[in-house]
Amino acid sequence: MGCDEFYEEMMDRYFDNELTAEEIKNFREHLMACDSCSASFRSYKKAISFQKTKSSFTSSMIGKDKFIKKIRRKKALPMQIAVGFAAITLSFFGTKAYMDFKNIDMRYRMIVDKSVEMMVSSASSEKPVLKGINTASAERENETEKIIKLVNDEE
Repeated sequence: MGCDEFYEEMMDRYFDNELTAEEIKNFREHLMACDSCSASFRSYKKAISFQKTKSSFTSSMIGKDKFIKKIRRKKALPMQIAVGFAAITLSFFGTKAYMDFKNIDMRYRMIVDKSVEMMVSSASSEKPVLKGINTASAERENETEKIIKLVNDEE
């Protein structure tokens, strides 16, 4: 038996248990006589046994559970990012709206306070009833203009 015949025909048939008793005898004799074929046979046998070991491996339930949890976490990640972004956005705009409302409220309180102050001062500075009609209406227009300027931030 030559090395070519050993590689091409015999080795795979040997591992598949397809050789006859006579062929097995010739196969073993060639292995003992040829160092190169013997080395190839050993490495081929190791590869096959490694492949069988690897394919027969079954993982434990703990390993499967960890793997499934990792997959679920990766699937949930986009949703977690979206919820986080929405929460940050809502808190930002909520805080801004609160601050704007607070500023507007302070501005209207100031306008009302100044308006009341101007009315009180004009009422206390009114002269006796003999005051002219034109003067009284001019003062009221002047007070009205002051209030309008205050509202329009012209102070």
